Amino acid sequence: ERWRAAGLNDLEHRCLGISIDQDGKTLVVEHGYYADNKQVINSQWRHQFDANGRMAIAISVSLNENAELPPLPRVGVSFHMVKSVEQVQWLGRGPHENYPDRKISADIAWWTQPIENMHTPYIFPCENGLRCDTSELSLDDLTVSGQFHFSVSPYSREQLAAARHNYELVAGEGLHVSIDTAHM
Repeated sequence: ERWRAAGLNDLEHRCLGISIDQDGKTLVVEHGYYADNKQVINSQWRHQFDANGRMAIAISVSLNENAELPPLPRVGVSFHMVKSVEQVQWLGRGPHENYPDRKISADIAWWTQPIENMHTPYIFPCENGLRCDTSELSLDDLTVSGQFHFSVSPYSREQLAAARHNYELVAGEGLHVSIDTAHM
């Protein structure tokens, strides 16, 4: 409720600037995130491209020092993949969901799970399915590497927040992916 009251659930995104370096291999995008028309979070995304078409992204995030925010629930990126996949493969903690406060029960190894096993059907639907301490994630032809936590779901955060019972959840097209560097 503190996050909702601080406007974190309804942040407005604005692109503040885009630049490309001299050799055309690095694209830098500045982002601002606003609550009640006040900028509260800044981020800079450095996209670097190699000759093989691979892209590396380095993201830095800072909080506006004048913003009165509660501790952030997560810092990361979420996106919707239009294409769905049958299974997910990762090197990290698993195979069951695990969160920073209770991850010791999950072993670090290579895991492969069907997408339906990535969702935990709690009595009251809510965000779920996090896998911690991951160094590589594969979703068909998308590969992510680094040090991160992730979740993959056929349901959006908005769907999970609005549903009161699991039968109200209807999987849409594609997948909702979250990749976090920090998670409360």
